[in-house]
Amino acid sequence: MSKINPTCPTDCDSLVPEVLYDFCGPNYDFGQITKLYVAKQSAASFTDVSDLSEWLARLSDDGTADDDIRTLNVIGSKEAPDSSEIQISLKRTIRTPKKHTVSVKIEETNLTNYEFMRAMDCGGTYKVWYESGKYLYGGTEGIDAQILMHLLIPESTDELKVFEGMIKWEDKYEPEACLNPFA
Repeated sequence: MSKINPTCPTDCDSLVPEVLYDFCGPNYDFGQITKLYVAKQSAASFTDVSDLSEWLARLSDDGTADDDIRTLNVIGSKEAPDSSEIQISLKRTIRTPKKHTVSVKIEETNLTNYEFMRAMDCGGTYKVWYESGKYLYGGTEGIDAQILMHLLIPESTDELKVFEGMIKWEDKYEPEACLNPFA
């Protein structure tokens, strides 16, 4: 199944996409990314990314199957993507693809997680999904991203050591979202 992107206009006279608001029952969601899911880049796509049983069949923190997905418990956020504006002929402007970054912190610094963090220094691209509130981001194929991680050791004995990381990818669009099957 392919990634589903918005349908962009092909001329200067396109309809504005629809919106939805409910004055008496607004739909809102609180922040913080709480889970990061990571699979090898060649892992199979989901048939239905919102199907909990399909997720449960693939989640394994120590399995060796090609389609296994690791679960990382994180405290995370997604900042506004970076993009440049370029002026072209007739004073029109275009934008470069967005550079997206999700920042995460892992507080469980056991040796297994430490080796995961060290393995990210090898580089490579992984499929990732992230969970925040009632939504899961990444679509059926996941987001092809690079994961950068490092260990922070505070000076204070009253603070925790943490693994800090950044998940980075480039795409014109924000990732697909669905209702979180784990919520």
